[in-house]
Amino acid sequence: MIKYKIFNKLVLALFILLLVCSVLFTITQKINESIMRKNLEESTKKQLDYSVEQFEKDLHQLEVMSILLINDRSIKSFSTSYDFSSRIDHLLKRKYVEEKLKIQQNVIGSNHAFTIYWPQTNEIISTNQEIEYDAYDFIHTPKNKWFSKWAGGSLTFGFMVTSPLTINHFENVNTIVEASFSAEFLDNVLDLINASGNANSFIYLSDKTSYATNEINDSMISEITKKPSFNQDSGSFIIENQDIKYAVHYRYISSIDAKIVGYTELDSFLAPLNDIKYLVYLCLFTLFMTGILMAYLLHRHLRYNMKHLVNKIDQLGKGGAYDTRVTIQANNEFDYLFSRFNRMAQKIQALIEDVYIAKLRTREAQYKHLQSQINPHFLYNCLFYIVSMAKRSPEAVTTMANNLARYYRYITKKNTDLTELHDEISFLRNYLEVQSLRNSQLTYKINIAKEMDHIFIPPLTLQPIIENAILHGIDNRRGGQEKSS
Repeated sequence: MIKYKIFNKLVLALFILLLVCSVLFTITQKINESIMRKNLEESTKKQLDYSVEQFEKDLHQLEVMSILLINDRSIKSFSTSYDFSSRIDHLLKRKYVEEKLKIQQNVIGSNHAFTIYWPQTNEIISTNQEIEYDAYDFIHTPKNKWFSKWAGGSLTFGFMVTSPLTINHFENVNTIVEASFSAEFLDNVLDLINASGNANSFIYLSDKTSYATNEINDSMISEITKKPSFNQDSGSFIIENQDIKYAVHYRYISSIDAKIVGYTELDSFLAPLNDIKYLVYLCLFTLFMTGILMAYLLHRHLRYNMKHLVNKIDQLGKGGAYDTRVTIQANNEFDYLFSRFNRMAQKIQALIEDVYIAKLRTREAQYKHLQSQINPHFLYNCLFYIVSMAKRSPEAVTTMANNLARYYRYITKKNTDLTELHDEISFLRNYLEVQSLRNSQLTYKINIAKEMDHIFIPPLTLQPIIENAILHGIDNRRGGQEKSS
């Protein structure tokens, strides 16, 4: 049985190529995804660090401006300007304070406000005209640190300092300066983070409330805040919400005791990589289908044709089918092999036929040569016997002539390769009769079972044996009375 090693190796090499390509692509995809996630983490972390740093600087600047205002001589003396009878000095100082607050607001930005309270005279000057005097808020609001409050559905942050800075009772406070900023300032910070990529962000406050420029699902906030690692000052992790994976990054803002959180949908961020992945999948699929097509073509045009040719060679090698030919049309290089095989088979068939015919002719020539050797020698002896016995014994001449005639009639009419045994025995009996007439010392007896009469043997097979027995057995041993054969 032929082993299709080349075909199997080609198919195996193709399979290994596909496997190696798939493994390399998978590894490359994992590396690219890891790199992109790392870049996302670093980029988001840098953006959060930058935003928090800028936010802290702005808050620190507000704190410094508040302290400068509380220590301003004109602001300190404003509450005592009522002592002048005309109150002109009081009005001038009020105008001065208002101008100073506007200048400070212009420096820091329109999203911020400065407010000064004088508890002793119940007066208030602010860049925000909607602020009203509320002694209860002044008493219970934390001092010298940032605080948050919701008013009318809006979130604001404030920072209060007093003069004197340390107080035991609110009655001893001369002046209060409050610096505040609205949610619009937080919007700018969050929008800056959101504009940096595919991230969404929000601020998570210490009272477990959150603020965001966009609507955020409560389940998303719950998934993020329940992570144990969220208790740290900064970090990142992966969550899954509604079957969507998100990369979450957060940073603690110490000034307002809150955390700024940014989260990115991984599938959206990795969309370009996924597009490349699908393209590579398409290439691998195309390569796989090409491999199947190549395997089919190899099987159809290589293995199939080779198998057909091998079968024909086996038939030719087993003998008896020298007329076998390749009849298919491969329409490729195998047609050349097929034509050469057919030509070779044709030549082999012709050679075998020539050898067979030559063998038959040789056999026939040998047979005729044997006849030519037997007939003249035997005929001469018989004719001499007839001549010598013509006057002495006419009966012997008649017997000799009859047996000799039957003998030559058998030789001249038997042209077949085989004859029945009883015909050959009859021919042999004629021959022995002739020999016994020529040699009076020769007697014979033939014992053949009747079942053997119809056995086929080559003609003239027994006669040469009997002749040799007579020549070398009887003639050379004088005095013998009976020899049987």
